[in-house]
Amino acid sequence: MNAQFFDDLSNFFRVSFLLFHLIVFYYILFWRIKIEPYTDKRVIKYFFTVLFLNFTLNLFVFFREYLGIFYSYLFGLNTILIGIITFYGFNKVLNFKFYYLLLPIILFVIFIFQRYDFLAFSGIIFIGFAHLHLWYKQKRLALNFSDVIPSIIRKGMILPFILFGFYYISLSVYVITQLLIFNILATIFAFISLFLRIMFVYEEKFKTFLLYVFTFTFASSVLFGNVNNFV
Repeated sequence: MNAQFFDDLSNFFRVSFLLFHLIVFYYILFWRIKIEPYTDKRVIKYFFTVLFLNFTLNLFVFFREYLGIFYSYLFGLNTILIGIITFYGFNKVLNFKFYYLLLPIILFVIFIFQRYDFLAFSGIIFIGFAHLHLWYKQKRLALNFSDVIPSIIRKGMILPFILFGFYYISLSVYVITQLLIFNILATIFAFISLFLRIMFVYEEKFKTFLLYVFTFTFASSVLFGNVNNFV
């Protein structure tokens, strides 16, 4: 096993975790809407869209060698979408106007003319910073999240947000520097954040979730190891 193996494995795990969480989170929220019929479905769609875009973002990173020159463009466009939707969510749901979340658009436009990959990738840093900024504003101003957020999302919300912010920052540094340590950190932060999120929303059957995730991880590891040996 070499550094490339652990690099690919980290990317594979991150994509798998995000996909697994996306499916479970959608199932739980779909079930929760029936219990809380007055839940604002726009908030549900917002959270689901952000998770889906994170899945596709990491999918691009995982298959970057096959995407060639399109990799930077796809990553940049995906980052713009995450920035816009995150800005919309913070603004409409929490009434926090983090205008710097629109900077990825400017950076990507400059990238198109300058062809400097750092500009395409650095936009994700602002999105990570916004998650930490959210924690700062909530703590400093002693604000509670808006009641329009479904209780199943609002419960235990801040810690996973902080960790997801570190995931964004680690991922951005990784795609710029290609250093393995930041790839591993991005995977760890993403996993712990998603793990805590599921722990809060799936608490009634958390042991069942643990069985699912460890079985999934073990099976994925064996599959990835075999594919790596024969391809």
